[in-house]
Amino acid sequence: MSAQTIWLPKKGDQHIDAGNSFDWQFGDNHKVSAKYTLFTRSNYQGVIHWHIGGSLGTLDNHDYYGFSMSLPFEGNEKLVGVYHLKDGLSFSHGHWFEAAPGFEGLQTVTAETATLNIIEYDFKTGIVKGTFEAEFKEPLYRMAPSGTFTIKQIPG
Repeated sequence: MSAQTIWLPKKGDQHIDAGNSFDWQFGDNHKVSAKYTLFTRSNYQGVIHWHIGGSLGTLDNHDYYGFSMSLPFEGNEKLVGVYHLKDGLSFSHGHWFEAAPGFEGLQTVTAETATLNIIEYDFKTGIVKGTFEAEFKEPLYRMAPSGTFTIKQIPG
């Protein structure tokens, strides 16, 4: 078992830089573009990770749907490369669901296989570019998203 970090946008907050993009599609279906994007670092109990993600909607609006990736931080200059789950990459999907009265529901699932390809990272501008693909094989979550992203880092 491993911990999964999912960053949820707050209602009304826009974490979109004009040049940011995070797009995905399933097979030959139309491309979906995220409304919210994320590229940041976090330090939790002395362990630093990179986080990359994109989503639509918010929990408050009952329409959150997104993908989130994280990988161990090994330094700015070492970010470019191809990562798989065996390398410490985690890849998850989450979406809002109707919960009991007085609660918000968030359903998450972890990918069975995933690849994250960081093609370019400029630590002076904070812009990262890459591609991803994953496969979810849970009975209710049989999907294989693939996509691209260009995101400016949120300091963290």
